Amino acid sequence: LEPMPEFAGRDVQLLSFAHAAYKQPQQLNRLAYLFGLGARPEIVINLDGFNDLANGYQNGRSGIHPTYPAAPVWASILWARNTLDDDLYEDMLELQLLKRAARDIFDSADRLRLWKSKLLSLWVRSRIERLGAERSTLGKDLQDRARARDVTNPKNESRVREERGAPFVKEDAAIIELSANMWQQCSTSIHSMCSARGIYYLHAMQPSLADAGSKPMTQRETAALEAGGRHWKVGVTLGYAAARARFDAIQDAGVHFLDLTGLFRDETRDIFVDPVHFNRIGSNAISAAVSERIRR
Repeated sequence: LEPMPEFAGRDVQLLSFAHAAYKQPQQLNRLAYLFGLGARPEIVINLDGFNDLANGYQNGRSGIHPTYPAAPVWASILWARNTLDDDLYEDMLELQLLKRAARDIFDSADRLRLWKSKLLSLWVRSRIERLGAERSTLGKDLQDRARARDVTNPKNESRVREERGAPFVKEDAAIIELSANMWQQCSTSIHSMCSARGIYYLHAMQPSLADAGSKPMTQRETAALEAGGRHWKVGVTLGYAAARARFDAIQDAGVHFLDLTGLFRDETRDIFVDPVHFNRIGSNAISAAVSERIRR
């Protein structure tokens, strides 16, 4: 934004409150909390869509209400409640430390611009992949030990009401409908909160590799999609269609809405590293599209 004439002389500061696995209403709740603390940004940008639909679908297929936060992130806390032995606690802690170590390596490499060197890039990638392999092995062991106590296990009916949410129809169409409605309603609620404070709100829906026809897939992207998991594919296939059916209603409510789902329709280079995350080329393209919409 800073080089654009409309922002000449402005010091643009980006405050990132993005969070892994967040889905509506978590964005809405986070913003309400920040407003309560006194935050008054000039612009709120909400880039979402994938988690809201794919993770909503995954929740629903696991027997957890689609509008709840993504179950794989918090379910482990509940199955461990009141039964957390020392070994389990240590392994869960180790899992998080491995994740943090990989994040620190990546951040340091990015800060030092090591990606400019092919040799150093390979070295960084090797270290991160080694940590990832350790995490994968430990995570699978934890999952196997916890499966019998996991709230996604239908045998644990004693916790159903508290931990799975209100009853809902466990059919694909109904799950997607609940997820898409929550996504739509929360966006219009964010718009209302921002309008009341004179704050510009931009809602942008992100592309997904699982969205048919959104990009000509490379060989690497085809493999990434195959490895992505069924809920990512089905959730996007059904969910993005349901979201598109709500685009007009969102804009009719006054929301500045930006559909980025077709941004890579003519892009033949590698963009996606998995069904939802982008490489640097993809991230820069999304940033440019969002910035241009803000300028206009």
